[in-house]
Amino acid sequence: METLVQSLLSSRKGLDSLILQNHLYGCYLLTEDLIAQVVRYENGAIVGENVKLVLDTEFARIGIRYGFITDTQLELVGSEFAAYRTEWENIWRTLQTKEEIIAIETALNAVIRDTVIPEDAYFMNASGPHAQTWLWKAQDLLFSTPEPVTKLTHAHTEKAITVSKPLSRTIRHHSTRPHMTRRKPASNLHRNAAVYQ
Repeated sequence: METLVQSLLSSRKGLDSLILQNHLYGCYLLTEDLIAQVVRYENGAIVGENVKLVLDTEFARIGIRYGFITDTQLELVGSEFAAYRTEWENIWRTLQTKEEIIAIETALNAVIRDTVIPEDAYFMNASGPHAQTWLWKAQDLLFSTPEPVTKLTHAHTEKAITVSKPLSRTIRHHSTRPHMTRRKPASNLHRNAAVYQ
């Protein structure tokens, strides 16, 4: 697993690195829940009292559901992650003791620390004294990267938003003109008519 994660991390920077690190974090949490018997691995799914995560369809979304950032832009997509998924499933299927998970996490933490460039060290800083600063940095990265066009994101941006007529007048807001507190004398109406039209 260490060699595989090292290979995947070394070829990723910026948002791509954040996506993988967020997914790893989610996998760690699931693994800890397995050891604590909050959930169990059962026929290609992670199952618990309030969760059923079918890995065939939802493995890519583990980071979104359990990572340190839950944003839909962080879905782990790509055929290069097939072996990575297989490795996690093997771990979850055979995991027996807390010592096993400590050994796996220790080895992967060393890989992450040695492979990820310091400016992309989201995983290692997701908890601890600087966690909030790194979460803001991750948010800045997410908001500075255009979201990929999908059927859902494209649908609400297909048509440009334009205002074709002035704002309507409602009972509560009788007019878009300034509110008059007293009536002007009749002699002044013609001079001030342009102001109130």
